Amino acid sequence: MIFASAVDAAQPKGDWKKHVIWEGQRNNVAVAEDFTGDGKVDVISSSSGKTRLFVAPDWRQTIIGDNKDHTFIHGETFDVDGDGDFDFIGARYNPGLIVWFEQPKAATAGPWKARIAEDEIIGIHGVLKADVNGDGKLDLLANSGQPKGKFPNSAAWLEVPKNPRNAKRWTRHIFAKEDAPGLSHYLGAGDLNGDGRLDITLAAKGGAADKSGMGEWFAWWEAGKDPTQPFKKHKLPGKHPGATNIMPADVNGDGKLDIVASRGHGVGLIW
Repeated sequence: MIFASAVDAAQPKGDWKKHVIWEGQRNNVAVAEDFTGDGKVDVISSSSGKTRLFVAPDWRQTIIGDNKDHTFIHGETFDVDGDGDFDFIGARYNPGLIVWFEQPKAATAGPWKARIAEDEIIGIHGVLKADVNGDGKLDLLANSGQPKGKFPNSAAWLEVPKNPRNAKRWTRHIFAKEDAPGLSHYLGAGDLNGDGRLDITLAAKGGAADKSGMGEWFAWWEAGKDPTQPFKKHKLPGKHPGATNIMPADVNGDGKLDIVASRGHGVGLIW
């Protein structure tokens, strides 16, 4: 597992220096945040069922979770329970599973309490925090990219319950209802049409693994007045093999959100 830092912020070419903080197993997820509250950014990663906290600056390791079923490939972090510190969220692809880890009073004190947030969507290949319903609290976006189960070819946003420590599951709202076929991937969020509501972006890679042949697209889902109901899908022009990441951003500085999108596995980056 590595991270990179800018050698000199003044350098326009931005040469970056690689730092290896841990190695030895395959890692699919790593998130960075000041988990210990000392002003330094730490890292949480997951591999082989173990979820590890690496504390900066010397990257000493604490095992915060050890469960053979926690084969996470995506992660996020925010203060789930509202107690002022950062918790960790891990997502498994198939069978779908999202688990949140509650940070104890001392981040390095040992295992963090793990609770299930979602276990019925399948094919989770992206999670993203965002305030979808505009209540000032963060929610979690996740896709259900497999063409099977209760929510095939779909995507959801999960609302944190009032008492997440006692809740059986988080509140699920399907914003893309069976209209995201083709093995969807990562998510983005932003007010694309300027109506004051948070819209959501998503992509589907297609390819040989996509038996439906309905992938290779970028799209955005327009939020309606009631964000708990399915959003309206808008497909971007063209066919895009390997479509993966898609993020709203004001690229040209005109005050309007554009879209930055990647066609993975060496195909290219567009906006």
